[in-house]
Amino acid sequence: MSFRVCVFVILAISAATSTHALAEQYVIHLMSNTEDGRFQIEPNMLEIDVGDTVVFQSDTAIHASKSIPGMLPEKAEHWWGATGDQLSIRFDVSGVYGFKCPSAYSLGMVGLILVGDKLDNLDEAQSVRHPPAAEAAFEELFSRVHCLDNVERLDKCPDPP
Repeated sequence: MSFRVCVFVILAISAATSTHALAEQYVIHLMSNTEDGRFQIEPNMLEIDVGDTVVFQSDTAIHASKSIPGMLPEKAEHWWGATGDQLSIRFDVSGVYGFKCPSAYSLGMVGLILVGDKLDNLDEAQSVRHPPAAEAAFEELFSRVHCLDNVERLDKCPDPP
């Protein structure tokens, strides 16, 4: 193998591995035992970069994470974790991702993950209909997404009342 080919291979491997080294991992907790006694997802909205990983972690055997049809970017893959199990998902497509806990969906146990800078599926995700408590929770979450039009990061948006 020539010197140039060796250098090219080394640079290609470095570039590929450095991208993974920059990726972050986040944890979303699906909880039953909150201070107010309600089921809860914490955080219920997350802003991440393409290539980052989210670990969905349940505190009991009744919770799981499932993507919601119509609330994912076109080329993204759906997921459905087993109840009580930890689920790790790498997000490789920019866009809005809606998810729920299937056993507490009707109680409003839902969340959003915003991946990258291009939220091209925002209108489509926002048009999906849900049971009343989940609908109310998503309305609150989408109001925070629209705050991003005026600020750089989600953590600069005021918390809802």
